[in-house]
Amino acid sequence: MSRWIFFAFFASYAAVVAAVARAQAPAIEGYALVIGSNVGGKGQVPLRFAEEDAGRVADVLTAVGGYVPEHVQKLLHPSTDELRGAIERIRLQISSLAQAGKQTRFYFYYSGHARADALNLGSQELPLSELRERLLGLPATISIVVLDACQSGAFSRVKGAGPATDFSFNSIERLNTEGIAVVASSSAKELSQESELLRSSFFTHHWLVALRGAGDRDGDGRVTLSEAYQYAYNHTLATTSETSVGEQHATLETNFRGKDDVALTHPAAASAHLRILSPFRGRVLVQSLPSWSVLAEVDKAAGAPLVLALPAGNYAATLRRDDIVSRCSLSLRDGSETILAASQCAPLRMVATETKGDLGIHHGYAYVPDGREEGWIFEATGGVRLASTQDAYVRRLNDFALTRQSDDWPRFTLSAGRRLHPNLVLGVSYFNLQSAEYQRNHEEKQAFRWNAHALGAFVQADLPVVEPRKANLFVRAGMGASLAWTSFDAVSPEHDFMTTNPSFGETTVLTHKVTQHFVRPCGWLSAGLQAMPWRQFGFHLELRYTFAPAIENQLGDVHNLGSGAFLMGIRARTWE
Repeated sequence: MSRWIFFAFFASYAAVVAAVARAQAPAIEGYALVIGSNVGGKGQVPLRFAEEDAGRVADVLTAVGGYVPEHVQKLLHPSTDELRGAIERIRLQISSLAQAGKQTRFYFYYSGHARADALNLGSQELPLSELRERLLGLPATISIVVLDACQSGAFSRVKGAGPATDFSFNSIERLNTEGIAVVASSSAKELSQESELLRSSFFTHHWLVALRGAGDRDGDGRVTLSEAYQYAYNHTLATTSETSVGEQHATLETNFRGKDDVALTHPAAASAHLRILSPFRGRVLVQSLPSWSVLAEVDKAAGAPLVLALPAGNYAATLRRDDIVSRCSLSLRDGSETILAASQCAPLRMVATETKGDLGIHHGYAYVPDGREEGWIFEATGGVRLASTQDAYVRRLNDFALTRQSDDWPRFTLSAGRRLHPNLVLGVSYFNLQSAEYQRNHEEKQAFRWNAHALGAFVQADLPVVEPRKANLFVRAGMGASLAWTSFDAVSPEHDFMTTNPSFGETTVLTHKVTQHFVRPCGWLSAGLQAMPWRQFGFHLELRYTFAPAIENQLGDVHNLGSGAFLMGIRARTWE
């Protein structure tokens, strides 16, 4: 039996090790050449986002692709000689590794202008035939070539010289060989496009979102070539179908011959993740702050979570489901996973917009904060007293042989407030202070009791710690009035007057009773944490100290009925 247990343990351990290994960066050494060129040649309008796209590609390769930064060359608006030189340097590096028997991977990305037979690098051209020969001359084990050639249009910039002589189609036909996969942004008879909203080409944007984890269909922590292509194909087609230029179909040609599907990235190995919870269904737009550049736009289906690998930093996430649009501010930290829940996001409203451009005035719509803020805030808390004051008043009772008989009530508070400023609340609170009973057994039984409550106004200052209106530290200061009652009862069972008083546990006769009422000022200071995981409801934690010199005896001794207290409870709020 022990042998079978050992084998079961070993098999489980091996499975875990294999799963972890698949989620980690590959051991194969990778080199990348990433090119972006906004500059157009004769008759070509400069592009807007090709060079930005190149920077994003380089970032993804180093963040989740397993490429060390020193092995990723990024060229922006290079000359033909600079491009040739970069390819030659990589060839020398890969050749030395190949001679040592090591496997290598090469990733080539180009975004810029092109004609049917050449890359347009400003006023210069690099013949496609020469590019083909240079890439085929690299002794890499696997080569991934991603081509996104473009030329500007109006709202959606058109990529490529023309539908009949598409660069991407010719690239695939001429570069397809063993060990090489070529991904192109469009088919032979289509035009590729840029997006003003995404500040990127449609294809490159969706390709990168796939590599960050949205393309991981089987949830194994890695994104393969086929997964990335399928995601980019579907989403590029869906988003370009709404443009004036029309649908754009990404294309893929591979010739790996015996090789398995290639893992391009390993999002599970990233240091920071954004998880969109399973129940949400709709479109999610993730933008980096403060630049508002788009890092992801995904259409999420209900039923499974979506995890994206993103750099640590601050983000805005805009969620749209049917006609409901909302936005959250997020902070991603290294070594942690941040949860995005639709219930935590503030609603936005749609307004008409007008923008001026080279083609005149364009009308559209934009979503802006709906202007609603927290209105009324309600709290109900309960807790325990941390310490009571042993002052001259209490000692005087002990001097008269009166001993405490009952424990203090638990603390409770009811509050209502209104937010006057994003970090300022004004409100009122009612809470209990103290109740106590002292007794003395002598010739006649004697009892002394008090009971006190407080009512007042407070001001609260907030310090957001996660997201405004989601979680905040607070400091609260309040002033008001304490309302206290004291009573002294002296009773004797042998007295002839039959006024019943059962407070001593037996039928007794009241012989003497003195009652006093006090209304005096009081104040309190508190600090704590308020968390609102839901839009209308949340939790409240508070440490409070109250100063309430509420009662006084005939000898001038004053008793402070205030004390420290720990409170916890619930919050509710309205929106206006």
